Amino acid sequence: MTTNNHDLEASQEEPQPFSRQELRGMLGAPLRLVDLVLGERRRFAANVLQEHRLPTLLFVLTIATAAFALPFGAVLGPGRFWRIAVLLLGGLAICVPSLHVFGRYIGARLSWAQTLSIALASAAVTALFSLALAPILGFFRITMSASEAVTPQIMAVTLLVLAFMAGIGQLFRLALGDRTLARRIGPAAIPLIIPWLVLYLIITVRLANVLGIGA
Repeated sequence: MTTNNHDLEASQEEPQPFSRQELRGMLGAPLRLVDLVLGERRRFAANVLQEHRLPTLLFVLTIATAAFALPFGAVLGPGRFWRIAVLLLGGLAICVPSLHVFGRYIGARLSWAQTLSIALASAAVTALFSLALAPILGFFRITMSASEAVTPQIMAVTLLVLAFMAGIGQLFRLALGDRTLARRIGPAAIPLIIPWLVLYLIITVRLANVLGIGA
């Protein structure tokens, strides 16, 4: 009886992955999207580890990244509302293949969908922080002029860098914070992530210049 109770308690403590219904329901409930990318990290890791509903998870994360990024882009200018979303998703489209290939080379046991899920979660957090910082940028744009030493464009870039730092932090939290997921990635996670992040930042800065962000 004691053994059965112990097994029952262990199963209750084990995080359950998000179901398809929960993931689809998040598209109509922005606050639940916040839980997905920030508040329920262990459940998200369970989805990734078990490869449970990954196509739906990837779709929801893509929509969340694009939707959260739109307000910051809109504050940059009415015709620029789409640029932050393109920056985040475009940067991943360019760099995730290298992340997966390098990971497989050093022994990480993740599928393409698992690698993309982790990378998209990081981008979604960046987009979420850009959403939170959009009103601050709007205030600066209203109260500052281009003739000042610190211009609205400089503040936009600064706030966007802060959002990217939060997204990078989430990448480390997912890759190293969950023990089971960390074991799947392998002991070479840090030697893999840091050089890849340098490459990702170089590509992101170049893409931002192409898109005219901060100009």
